[in-house]
Amino acid sequence: MSRLKIEALIERVKRSRAEIDANRSLLEDADEYTNPFSKSYLNSNSSAQTLTTATKSYDSTAMIASNNFVNTMVSKFTPQFQRWAELHVGPAVPEDKRDKIDKALEKITEIIFANLAASNFNTAAPEMYRELGKGTGILFCLEGDETMPLNFLSAPIMPGR
Repeated sequence: MSRLKIEALIERVKRSRAEIDANRSLLEDADEYTNPFSKSYLNSNSSAQTLTTATKSYDSTAMIASNNFVNTMVSKFTPQFQRWAELHVGPAVPEDKRDKIDKALEKITEIIFANLAASNFNTAAPEMYRELGKGTGILFCLEGDETMPLNFLSAPIMPGR
């Protein structure tokens, strides 16, 4: 894979930020309707206002739809405590080598799921699915440590959320 030149990378970032800015009000509306209580403390001038005080009246349709989307994605694609994917050889591998490679891939699959079980994947994935429901899901897989070998981070596309 070729490396991007700094100028090309800066240009990509500028285009991405312009696209986000062009859709900012739509993304903010999606946030407000799917999770209306999440930012009420940011809109308050009063230190007495609590997180449970909404600034508007809402219908629960978007909140319910968002929760249903997250639950469906988790249960259908990445169900917790289950092996939801397996690695196998592809059709390009010669027949006489398939069994040996499949056994190695089975071991790799076990290692992957052992690391996922020891990580925060089951917490970060639903957070990412909530963002994905609005069209902006990002899930980073970062290097962890001895106790948690992988560290997953769900990041919103818009800063300040």
